[in-house]
Amino acid sequence: MRTWIAGASAAWSLVALGVQGVEFIEGNHYKDPVKHLQYSFGKPGSYMEITGMDKETGKCESKETKYSGPLGVFAEELSFHVRGPCNLAEFAVVIPNPKGKKKEGSVSKRDIDEHQHQHQRRHGHHHFHKRTREVAEVQKRGECGMATATINGEVKTWANDYNCDKKAGATPAPSPASEDKKKGGEGKKDEGTKDDGKKDDDKKKPSEVDTSKLTGDWVRVAYYNAEKQTAEGLAFLGNHGGQGSGVFDHKFGNSLAYASCNAQNGAPSPQILEKDLLIPSNKEVIIMSDKKCEGGSCGFVREGAVAHHGFGGEEKAFIFRFKMPDDGKTGNKFENANMPAIWLLNAKIPRVGQYVKDMSCKCWPKCGELDLFEVLDPGNKRCISAVHSEFSDGNPDYFPRPVDKFITGAVIFIGGKGHIKILDDDFKFSENVSIEDIKKMI
Repeated sequence: MRTWIAGASAAWSLVALGVQGVEFIEGNHYKDPVKHLQYSFGKPGSYMEITGMDKETGKCESKETKYSGPLGVFAEELSFHVRGPCNLAEFAVVIPNPKGKKKEGSVSKRDIDEHQHQHQRRHGHHHFHKRTREVAEVQKRGECGMATATINGEVKTWANDYNCDKKAGATPAPSPASEDKKKGGEGKKDEGTKDDGKKDDDKKKPSEVDTSKLTGDWVRVAYYNAEKQTAEGLAFLGNHGGQGSGVFDHKFGNSLAYASCNAQNGAPSPQILEKDLLIPSNKEVIIMSDKKCEGGSCGFVREGAVAHHGFGGEEKAFIFRFKMPDDGKTGNKFENANMPAIWLLNAKIPRVGQYVKDMSCKCWPKCGELDLFEVLDPGNKRCISAVHSEFSDGNPDYFPRPVDKFITGAVIFIGGKGHIKILDDDFKFSENVSIEDIKKMI
């Protein structure tokens, strides 16, 4: 895993400066294929939370909301988003068991709700991200350089450890087929001397977590199985307000509505996604809990919108089995043709208006987004990951796009970190997840 720090900026490409193994494709830089990426959170911050919307004027009111804690803003309720082309075979949300017992008859819905929303009292954007990655400088440090780049408008620096000890980096994965490479380039290895006086083995690896302190099993609180056509503890939503449920107006557009079983329209009531459904290009499904927002429990929500709670808490995991086929569609990247994506948003964003044009009517990006697997241009076989918040982050490493087979992905929030990982093919979506399995995920 690359660790990012602030750095200076200059409009030079990673390839031009000789960062080994980097490819430049459609305005974005890609480095190594991996199976595991990690982000650190926990910095206190704030964002402008929407508190009112005037559909006559199109203006919004807001207030400053502060957050803190080990997970920072990502401890707040999150919604899970899938954009096609994508098949979603299974999905689950697991959290530490509130009572420290097995699920069978021992954990009440009230226990789970209290755990998911305990941080709410303390603590939509238009999903078109051009990952322009411009390098600033390469500082020499031993046989591995420090590469600095501008990613999503944020200057970041990471260890150029292409030829370094892989124990210090992300877990590698097989590279995509060579015929998929286009407009690529490789540079030379950066060499120099260490400037901190410490050997790499003396430093704590950024991907290390003290798992000895983790105790207690986790319990499943939401689950979907496409083959069995079951959905528990969750609801499928979409930005289809005015189609069966939710609302539409010309100032704010479509609100949230229940998603139809084919994910292309709205519906009057909760539906289960069809078996073997391929969510089409540029169509999006949003998963939230089955618990409706009532009595102000979610804070402000758009009037008339279908509003559900997301999944909150300092510790939680989203696990999903999926495939991202190549549907052959072409077009520019702003049409989202053949550009599948899976990501998390602060649930306040879609409950107010994910695609509201006026940025003063949404808390994004400061209230949080975590891109898990996102394709940035039509047909690309690489999925990037990035953090959008008051403290944005990113990585030139990527996950190979699962075009032809299903894989199981996960994001585990624990110990103030977020671990995005491709799990083993034999992973089982059990009602209870042992602490040993949680440790293996991170």
